[in-house]
Amino acid sequence: MVEELGVVTLKADWTAPNDEIASMLKKLGSKQLPVLAIFPAKNPRKPIVLRGMYSKKTLIDKLREAGPSKKVARNKQQKQQQKKKKKKKTAPPKGRPNATSAQGTPEAALAEQRRRSGVKQ
Repeated sequence: MVEELGVVTLKADWTAPNDEIASMLKKLGSKQLPVLAIFPAKNPRKPIVLRGMYSKKTLIDKLREAGPSKKVARNKQQKQQQKKKKKKKTAPPKGRPNATSAQGTPEAALAEQRRRSGVKQ
């Protein structure tokens, strides 16, 4: 899940007092450990905070809620656009027969009609 969403992980060890970690805990509104903060790419100023014990399912649900990193989202969007371009190039135009087949064209219908009636071309 972490790789799929392009999550960037950071571990802060508060074994020794650290002002930066203390400041972040205060911003997150947490006085207890462990604490896990997920900063969604779409809205990093509103982290999803898990405190104390939590289940694997809860963590996965919160990661999905946060969504992919900007890089992963951008890559997915580019792949979808490439698929659409490829599809447009390979698909025959709507309402027209495939260029590799003469079936369905007026000329093919006329040729078939002549063949059935015995008219030589």
